[in-house]
Order: sequence, then C-alpha cells, then structure tokens
Amino acid sequence: MKLSEIMKCRDIDSLADIEINQVTSDSREVKAGDVFVAIKGEKNDGHDYIKQAIEKGASLIIAKEGYENTELSVPLIYSQNTRYDLSQFAAHCWPDMPEIKMGVTGTNGKSSVAGFVAQLMEMYHKPTLVLGTLGSFLQGEKLNDSLTTPDSVNLHKILQKAYEKGAKAVSLEASSHGLEQHRLDGISFDVVAFTNLTRDHLDYHGDMQSYLKAKMRLFTELLKKDGFAVLNADDENSSFIQQKIKQASVVTYGKKNASLWIQNVIPRGKGQDVVFDHMGEKYNIHLPLIGRFQVENAACSALMAMCAGLGGQVIEKLAQLKGIPGRMEYVGTSSKGCHIYVDYAHTPAGLETALQQVRPHTKKKLAVVFGAGGNRDQGKRPLMGKAAHEYADIQYITDDNPRYEDAAQIRQQVAKGAPKAINIGGRREAIESAINDLGEGDILIIAGKGHEEGQIIGDEKFPFNDAQFVKEIIG
Repeated sequence: MKLSEIMKCRDIDSLADIEINQVTSDSREVKAGDVFVAIKGEKNDGHDYIKQAIEKGASLIIAKEGYENTELSVPLIYSQNTRYDLSQFAAHCWPDMPEIKMGVTGTNGKSSVAGFVAQLMEMYHKPTLVLGTLGSFLQGEKLNDSLTTPDSVNLHKILQKAYEKGAKAVSLEASSHGLEQHRLDGISFDVVAFTNLTRDHLDYHGDMQSYLKAKMRLFTELLKKDGFAVLNADDENSSFIQQKIKQASVVTYGKKNASLWIQNVIPRGKGQDVVFDHMGEKYNIHLPLIGRFQVENAACSALMAMCAGLGGQVIEKLAQLKGIPGRMEYVGTSSKGCHIYVDYAHTPAGLETALQQVRPHTKKKLAVVFGAGGNRDQGKRPLMGKAAHEYADIQYITDDNPRYEDAAQIRQQVAKGAPKAINIGGRREAIESAINDLGEGDILIIAGKGHEEGQIIGDEKFPFNDAQFVKEIIG
C-alpha cells in the first residue's frame, strides 16, 4: 500500500507514493519496506532504536515531535501521537476483523463479561473471539497469549487471524492502559460496556479521575455513533459516562428501572436463583455461579449480546453459562469438606465484594488467602488487609508477585489492615495450611492471582497456579 492511503490527513505530499509493507514499533521485527514507529514507553524509548530499524530495512520512520533528526537515510515524519499513528497503520496492514466488535471496561468483571458474551453468542452459532487477560481464544483454541489489551500490531494480527478462522464477533477486555495508550484506536465498536470503577492502577494513572478518564475513551471516542453502551446502573460513575455519550444508545442493568433489572437473588448451593425483569417481562433463572457480582456480570453480558443482535430470549441462556478460569472458580472440596474457590480479586473493593457475596453460601467459617503485588500501588495494601479483616473469619496473608520489593515488608503493610491475620510468606505453604485448618461447611477463597501461571520474584517468573496446586493437595 501507499503512504497516502493511511495518512490522508497529514501533509505528506512529497512522500505520498512511498510503498509501505507493514508496521512495527519493535526494531527487532523490522523487515525491508516496513514503517518503524518510535514509541516512548515506561522502560524503553523506541527513538533510541531508530538507526537499528533503518539498518534492518525500514523505509519510513515516524517519531515524536521534537525528536532531533540526525541525518537519517530514510524519510522521517513527525507525529503528535505516535501510539495513535501505530494503531492506524496496524488497522490498514491487517484490515480484516470479525463483523461485530464488542468491548468491556471497568475495574472488576471484564474477563467474566467478555467470556460470558462469547458463550452466549456461540449458543446462537456466532463464533466469537475472546481477547483479554487470559489470552485470545476462539471456540476453545488459543490464538495468542496477551496482555489484557495487546499492543495495536498484535491486536490487529489476532483479529485478522480470528476473521480468517471464521469468527463472526469479537468480545474483548478494554483495559485503562490500553485505552490511554491508543491501542484500540483502529477499531470502531458496535457495543461497549462499563462494569464498575474502584481503586486500581493508581501507580500508573495517579488518581481516580485520570483512571476514569482513560476508560471513558471507549464510550466517547471509540464507539460508533449508532452503537450501544451498556452501563451498570448501580455504579455512581455510570450517570457521568452516560452524560458524555452523544449519539449512541444507552441501556442499563442492575437496580429497579434499569433496562435489565436484577429483581431478586437467592443463594442456592454452588449457584443462585435469580429473577430478571427485562422491560416488564420476568425470567426465573438458576445461575450456576456464586456471588452477586456474577449475577451482574451475567446481566451485562446478556444486554451486550442483545445489543449485538440476539433477542431477549438470550436471558434464558444465562442458566447455561460456565465460569471463567480464575474468576470465582470452584476448584474442589477438601477431604475435610471445605469448598475451595480461586478468584482474581486483587483490589480492596474486589476482595471485599468477593467475600461479601460468598458469605451467604457459607455454612460455617469463611477464610481467605491473599496478598498484594510488589512495585504497584502501595496505598491499597492496608486496604486489602482491612477488607479481609472485616469480611472473612480467618485471613492468611501471603506473597503475591513481590517482584523487586521485600516480600516480608509487603506482608507487613497488608497486615496493618488485618492485625489478626496469619502471616505465611510462601504461597504454597499458606494455601496448604489454610486447607488443613478448614473443614465441613467452611469456604476458602484463594484471592489475587486467579488464572496466573507464575509467581514473579525479581526478574524471574516461577511456575505456579493456585487452582492446580489446590488440586494436587486435595487429589
């Protein structure tokens, strides 16, 4: 393709006929004829690798305004936003993607909602790519490992691969990092959703206002004018988001007078009986998942599926949903009769919600194994402890990706909010101790890591999966 086909709005008359192959922001992947977009990241600056990209055959360089041109041998274009340009190039280099584009953002619930939407779509024979924290999957086949929101180039490669394999829709998690860094700007969404907003990622965003502003881009900049926004009526931020949505249609779930009203929830065994009211029509569903938050996630996914073209009968299909790995995942029952769940709750609000909503299913004691990550927001550590202290009968503080920090010091900071907690550094030892301590009628939540496959200590990632380890213990 020619440069003029991509950068139509830029003053590039003298360069318009340059032939473009593909685009990358990784100098190691540059091939002859590629465009190299220099991105300044948190650890590395792509501008330091421009000469390396040229040596490998780059035909064009895009760099931030202010970059000092040191007599490059190929054309250079200055950009006000190199991340945005990267997304536009990626969308042109890998243009094919599933017809229906759906995205969900929020602090908690993204993985469950994205997965539930795909399950519902596939019940109606619409193969759907799920893309997010767990990786990218199409009908059980893993296409790629990924960050919650992969970079623009990898995102469009995955979308095109899914399209070629027959995907009719994509259901993806839109992280605040991905939105702020313009990784999704090459996609025009048909349906987007907001689950909730609680404290997280403040080490990156700085404050809650900036965190919300990043998520707002999904609704104000990336949603089609004739698209749909699904909002959680129970979250106070939804009304603010709705005010900023100009032309798209808005539907809500949650409290009375919402488009989909969660009228009643009764915990029952490893599930719950739910009464939904959709525009005056009632649906009595047994949801095979525990926790009110899973009811909310299910409601969100049902509305998204309806906005994507499925009828109201999709609500009845919620009874067939299967849990998402690491999201309040029932792992098994110990020899003493304790039911064990693994959950990704890694924020104070997420942990509080998980414990509160499992309580009605607990006949005797509710226990939790949890920790806090290193080199992340330190302010949330005592708040994590406080949530566990207030809502669990027994708390076990352990390590959760200490990274470059002193693990014992992290645990001490968490313990400020949970003064009676049992402090056990090794995650294996903490989980095993909790299982041995608990018995018939008790429930154990192992929180923080969910689906993760490793424990990060320093530069190394040591293989470890909470659910797999539990299975080894209980047989």
